[in-house]
Amino acid sequence: MKRIQRCGGFWLAVLFLLPLSQSVARAQTLTVLYNFNSATTDPFSFVNPGTLTQAADGNIYTTSASGGTGTGVGVSGNGTVFSMTTTGQLNELYTFNAGISPGYQPESGITLGTDGSLYGTTLVGGAAGCGLGCGIVFKYGAGLGSLYAFTGGSDGANPFVAPVEGNDGNYYGTTSAGGGASNCGTIYKITASGVLTTIYQFDSVHGCTSNSPLVLGTDGNFYGVTMFGGANGDGVVFKITPAGSLTVLFNFDGTHGRFPESPLVQGTDGNFYGTTETGGKLGSGVAFKITSTGKLSVIHSFPSGPTDGQAPTAGVVQAGDGNFYGVTQSGGVSGAGTIYRINSTGASYTDLYDFDGITASTPYVGLLSTRAACFSG
Repeated sequence: MKRIQRCGGFWLAVLFLLPLSQSVARAQTLTVLYNFNSATTDPFSFVNPGTLTQAADGNIYTTSASGGTGTGVGVSGNGTVFSMTTTGQLNELYTFNAGISPGYQPESGITLGTDGSLYGTTLVGGAAGCGLGCGIVFKYGAGLGSLYAFTGGSDGANPFVAPVEGNDGNYYGTTSAGGGASNCGTIYKITASGVLTTIYQFDSVHGCTSNSPLVLGTDGNFYGVTMFGGANGDGVVFKITPAGSLTVLFNFDGTHGRFPESPLVQGTDGNFYGTTETGGKLGSGVAFKITSTGKLSVIHSFPSGPTDGQAPTAGVVQAGDGNFYGVTQSGGVSGAGTIYRINSTGASYTDLYDFDGITASTPYVGLLSTRAACFSG
């Protein structure tokens, strides 16, 4: 088992190289691959969603919201694009400069396009407006280029998440703000060359503030969540077609969770799985399953026991054994968060690892399923 960790109580991800045929028991031993802050220009500030991706070279790629050698706002750099090998070699690929094109503070992480390029966003910078700038969509290949700079108007502002590729070869993503009077954000389509079309503006009634990536369903539509808005103000699960027709599938109500930030994942059974940060029976969040027609079931309420995790912000990933794996920000034996495994019905739930606040703590970034018959994140 191997972990990417950042010192100072924050961590980017846990990278497990654990064969799924092996029995998984609680209190697993983790091995640190890399201690961030080993150098003053190291990447740091790894927050949800912080999407990780594995490229054809086998390396893991993502972004950091701070760190690097960039100049401008802040004294600790303004974000990076970097890669890491599974043996812990860090390669800083690009450093953002505050107040200078193209943008800065990339909280999105990275997604990989079929063209081999990496796609992501910055929360701020780019075009003037929105105070520090409204953010950009960028593409990283031989170098980094800005595909589009948001203006804060009908096109939206401040994207937290990386866009995902649709069946048509275009990329689809969300912004957390802008998009009209409601300031609830947008859903956009962008070509690989940077032509952006706003396909939906959130209006609070149908959701507000989407801070998680869309997921492409097997039906060719996109599924996602908003953190706020909806009938109860607690967020929604939605479906949207590539043409921009949006359907609210479920309005969160507290009992079934509230304030979802995690991306959905479509399981091999065709259902979608996710988590909410709070709500549920005990107020510490839930893991849920929802059908493509909107029937939602809570499969686990946190905490179910005295050492269970709390606040599962990062969501889940399905591994080759058919189970789902996730992390919680807090809870566990030391209150520093956990790694857990759950099956599709919730009947089987196992706390696999309790962070101790010394080795690492407070995981925000979701797990990543690699191509090497293992799970990681």
